[in-house]
Amino acid sequence: MKNDIPTDRKILISIDESGTSQRALQYVGRFIGNTPGFDITVLHIIEDPPEDHFPNEEARKKYFDEKDIISKNLLKNAQEMLHSKGVPLESIHTRGEIRAYGSLGTVSYTHLRAHETVLDLVCR
Repeated sequence: MKNDIPTDRKILISIDESGTSQRALQYVGRFIGNTPGFDITVLHIIEDPPEDHFPNEEARKKYFDEKDIISKNLLKNAQEMLHSKGVPLESIHTRGEIRAYGSLGTVSYTHLRAHETVLDLVCR
């Protein structure tokens, strides 16, 4: 039927530490709320600086340990915020990814690769 609403709608939200990301999450949460048939993936990308950025391996490890904590907190908070707006937990997926410095593709390409069947895309 022409008016049938697809039940496999996917949204990818790329977040960082900005207020803009928080507003995007709130918008999606308000827009989707209790509407069934949505799958939401929240993605946080950590940039891997060039090797000469760090004075030694210990500094590099410290950087990634700190970024990992930040990423996990951002993703957890995003999941909690979406759920508070009525999105079921089983419809919210989180993913953190490290994007190697100078790797092929743009950040946008990394977003699309992270969720191959994205039908709707919300980015900051």
